[in-house]
Formats: sequence, C-alpha cells, structure tokens
Amino acid sequence: MLAMRSSILCAAVAVTLLSVGLFRVRRGPAPDSPPPIAFVDVTVVPMSGGPQLTHVNVLVRGDRIERIGAEAPPAEAKLVDGRGKVLMPGLVDMHVHLPAEAAAPDVERMLLLWLLHGVTALRSMQGAPAHLALRASSRTGVLPSPELFLAGPPLQEELTPEAARRRVREQGAAGYDFVKVIGGFDRPAYAALVDEARKVGLPVVGHVPEEIGIDAVLAARQRSIEHLMGFKAAAMTSDSALAELARRTRAAGVYSCPTLNYFATSAESLTSLQTRAGLQYAAPVDEADWLGKAPPTERAREALQRLRREVLALQTAGAKLLVGSDAPDAFKPPGFGFAQEMRELIKAGMPTAAIMTAATRNAAEALGRGPLDGTVQPGAIADLILVAGDPLRSVDDATQPSVIVVRGRLWTRAQLEARLSRIPR
Repeated sequence: MLAMRSSILCAAVAVTLLSVGLFRVRRGPAPDSPPPIAFVDVTVVPMSGGPQLTHVNVLVRGDRIERIGAEAPPAEAKLVDGRGKVLMPGLVDMHVHLPAEAAAPDVERMLLLWLLHGVTALRSMQGAPAHLALRASSRTGVLPSPELFLAGPPLQEELTPEAARRRVREQGAAGYDFVKVIGGFDRPAYAALVDEARKVGLPVVGHVPEEIGIDAVLAARQRSIEHLMGFKAAAMTSDSALAELARRTRAAGVYSCPTLNYFATSAESLTSLQTRAGLQYAAPVDEADWLGKAPPTERAREALQRLRREVLALQTAGAKLLVGSDAPDAFKPPGFGFAQEMRELIKAGMPTAAIMTAATRNAAEALGRGPLDGTVQPGAIADLILVAGDPLRSVDDATQPSVIVVRGRLWTRAQLEARLSRIPR
C-alpha cells in the first residue's frame, strides 16, 4: 500500500482544507466560472449511442457543453485545436480509496496521476471527514482534481435496525454521497439501512455481506456490487447458473464493479509485476513491502479465471459494469492502476467499446448524475478528454489525453506534468 495512503496529514494542510468548511458540495457549478472553451475541428465520440461526429466545433461554457456543430466559436473562447484528435467524455474510476490521512504533496500527486490518465471523477469507497474538506477545496479549482464522490465510513459492525438507520442519517447529514456496506449485521438491519438510505436519498453500495447474500442484495436493488461478490457460488455450479444470476442482476438494475486487477496482482509473478508502469511513484517503504509478495498460487490463478467468466457473463447478459482500480494499493498506483484495470477487462472478453461505456455513461448513471452526463452532447457536464487514436479500439488511447477538462476547467497534459514534477518526494 502506498505511503501516501497512510502517512499523517500535515497540520498546515488540515487547516487549509478545514477552512473551506465541511459542508456538502453536490453537483452545482463552481463559484467562479472558467472562460468558455472551444474545441475546433475535432472528432467527437459522444458515448451516447449516436454516431461519431467529425470536423465539428464543441463549445463549453461554465460547467456544461453548450453546443456542437459548425458554428464559429465566440471571440472570448479559449481555442483548442482538435484537428486529428478525438473528444470524448472523461473517464471515471469507480473504486478508489483516498487516504484518510496523508501529507498534502502525496494527495496532490495522486490526483494529478488520475487526471493524467483521463480520469475526471472518482468514487472514493472509504470515507473520512478529511475527504469532505478535500472535495470542497477541489471545487474551487485551486487544486487540480477529478470531481470527488464520497462514500461514508463503511458499515461493518453489528447493528440493530435502529442503529443502522441512525448511521445512515449521520452520513447523509455529514455530506457523503453514498452509504457503503461491508457486513457484520443481519438482514433486518440491512433492510432498515436500505429503507433509511432511500428516505435520505443516499444510494447503498459495496459488498455482498455473507449474512445477507446476493438474493437479498438484488431484491434491495443495492446500487452497486464491488469485487464481484456474491457470484462465486453460481459460477462454481454451472455456466447456466451464472448466466441466470447475471440476468437477474441486469433486471435488478444493479451495477457491478469487478476490480479485476486487484485479483490479477495475486495471480501474477513478482517479476512481471515489477515491469508495470507507474511504480516510480511508489514510496521506497512500499516498494520494499511489495518485494515480499508471495509467489502466485494455482488457486489464485483459478480464482482469476473464474472472475473473468463472471465479468463476461454479466457483459453478455447486458448487466451494467463499472471500471474501478482499487488504487492506491500494491502495484496499483493512481491512474496506472485504472489503465491496467481496463486491460484486465479486455482479458475477460469485454469489447473495448463496452469498457469505454462502463467508464463513462454507466459511471455517470451509477453516480446519479444527469441523463446527459457521461456523454458529449449539449447540456452534459463538461468532463472531457482530448485524445489521439481511437479510444473505442484501444483503451491505451483513452488514458493518454493531451487535454483534460473537469466541469469546464481545462488543463493541458504539459501543465499537469510540470506540476507533478515539482511535487517533493
């Protein structure tokens, strides 16, 4: 695990972040509107189900896409040359663990690495009060950052139904976006938790607790299942049992976030893992710890193959998938781990275009954003990346953007790389 995930939050940064207030910042525009942006003569991959658009101009005003077409940009717009390049929605890493306590340079490094890989939004799965302050700070644009969506502290202890309801209300009042379940409580507590979360307006996400089981989770229409939990028994029974469970998952409208790369690192040799990109951003203490990784076992390899079957069954059934890296963690640096997760989904048999849908439109839906968001069309939130190549054919093309826009704020790759190079190690 990266040191940035566990180091102590320096006092100066705590004062800075807390000064903006621990208040809820949902999806409204940032206080100061950036200047209009015009992508000129660009190809658009809308991810809306419609065809690609070629040689068009895309105007962004405030935090929204205002228009797409042949009309000339307004004089005040910042022009971005799109010739020979593709504009697509920003990517979303739907399973990360922002550090609860970390030094400011480590947090900034993480956020920059995600941006540099085209990730314009993060769903953090283990909430802490410091994250609320970080989200408020990132909204000002002073700190380059993907947009942050925050689960509260995970619920993983014995709870009465009354206590479960109270915990949900507390997390809603604090300003979290989701309630994450892990387990330790029974079905009555889970039912109360889900019911209260609906009343408060917080989706329930997370594990399939052993005490609850996947049937109850699907019946409750939990927003997302992480790590493919709950599918093992069906997969071990037969392909037809797995296919039927995948169809039920689709019917329930439950999203699945596989985090395949989490399991792939256990099935891969240390020699192979050491060749992965991005390890230079790991702290020496982490590198030393990673070198102690045990050799992969046949059991780990078999588990990975089973998980790949589960992904393909969900994809075939039309159940909606998400892309989540579980970063930062061993051999999964921010951004780099997200790119590797998409490669693992390809190994499972997902088409590249389906992975791009999972990382854009599906993610926007699972986050509860607007019906146009996660696409490039007028009215959508201006989370955008400008890339070379064809992102519907190569996931690597999507993760090397030259321009990144988060809610109308634009950074070039050169600007972010320069900022990254100045961060002390």
